[in-house]
Amino acid sequence: MHRCPQCDYAYGKLPGVPEDRFGAFTATVTCPECAFEIPAGARLVVGSSVEAGAQPLTRARRNRQMLASLAPMGYLLFMSIEGIFEIASKWSTGVRVWDFVKVAGLPMIGLVLWRAWVKWTPDAANDGRAPASFSQRWLCVPGALVVFTGEPTGPAGSAGAKRHEAADIRSIAVDSPFSRGHRWRAGDRAVAALTANVWTRGRDGRRSDMAAVTVFVDTGAERGEPGTDRTVALVEAGNRVARAVRASIGIGDAVQESAAAAGTPGDAPAALTIEGRLHAYGPWPQPAAVLNLLFALPVLLASIAAGIWAVFALMVPASAGPILPPAMGAVAVVSAVVLPTAILAWIVLLRRLRRRTLAGCRWDVGPHGLRVTEHHVTAKGVPIEDVVRDVAAGRIAAIELRPRHGRVQLVARGRGGDALAQVSPDTLPEDGAEALAQRVRERLAGGKVAPG
Repeated sequence: MHRCPQCDYAYGKLPGVPEDRFGAFTATVTCPECAFEIPAGARLVVGSSVEAGAQPLTRARRNRQMLASLAPMGYLLFMSIEGIFEIASKWSTGVRVWDFVKVAGLPMIGLVLWRAWVKWTPDAANDGRAPASFSQRWLCVPGALVVFTGEPTGPAGSAGAKRHEAADIRSIAVDSPFSRGHRWRAGDRAVAALTANVWTRGRDGRRSDMAAVTVFVDTGAERGEPGTDRTVALVEAGNRVARAVRASIGIGDAVQESAAAAGTPGDAPAALTIEGRLHAYGPWPQPAAVLNLLFALPVLLASIAAGIWAVFALMVPASAGPILPPAMGAVAVVSAVVLPTAILAWIVLLRRLRRRTLAGCRWDVGPHGLRVTEHHVTAKGVPIEDVVRDVAAGRIAAIELRPRHGRVQLVARGRGGDALAQVSPDTLPEDGAEALAQRVRERLAGGKVAPG
């Protein structure tokens, strides 16, 4: 079941190798093939860099992924086809060297297609796995997270591995690839996305930026009861894996309970602290996908219009007379203004979305209400300020649990239905999301209350 993250050697039943897929190694294990060492207490989480890689690799999924790999080669493919037609039509009258240059892109396209086919085709000699199914391997050791990306490199070394110290790991959050109402195939697995938000350091050794490392993992969870929300079920299943990962690395839990303060009744509930994100977004760059799509079309059209006008204006002599329609000049001028404006607006909105994605939140829950601490940061994750506000228990009419953008969010609503505070926990307790919401209700009421 467990294989070497560096060379893919099957450990089998070597001493210290756990039977559970997400279990901890009970003793130090040295790979007989490449001598890579996994220390006792470590956990190995194997998954894919994309959700499709962690699902059963049907023919339809493989075909879609292969087409997706060809998408960046679209222009090159167009040029190659154009070159073939030009060579065929001009063979008797004379062919230009440029036509052969265009056709030379076909071998590159074929190489990309072949690599995609190999990446997404299961191999019987490799336990029926495809390379895309284990393109991300997390080795969770005491004090650090070692991420192996891509196919195993073999005995030559671990060039694809990057080590993140526990002090540089801001959080390990769980997201669901399925949104509310999303349909899935009957044979699909319970796949969750585990994202480690880590600090990167510059040449001076200081923290310079925030990066996200995501692995899509088959949690092995069951589908759940009919009518249950799949987003919540997948987040809860992924949190069971994330809790084990955090424990192996040595990172504290995002949901903490402490004993009641001195002088309070013995049956008073414990103080409750919840840490997470202020806004419920999926892992970066997923939130930016819609924004990029909205700006791609106008920028592309403006670029084409301005480019066509510039080419004709510079290369066609004035004596040749007007070639383009008179309105084309006006379109080009408007496009020349729209293009930089759209790019500037895209950059501003993208940075704002990035800040919202990284913004943190903390709830301190007690019988008097909520103390909400919002952690605002720059687009690189550098702290700007913390904003603290108190929400009295008398103002809170309900604590709502809702799935949003693949995450679980707690919302404190007022008597008019307005949202007074919200937090998307980085982790959930072992008994699930609804149990966490119920604990918040209990502490706000100063004791046991009915679920609401």
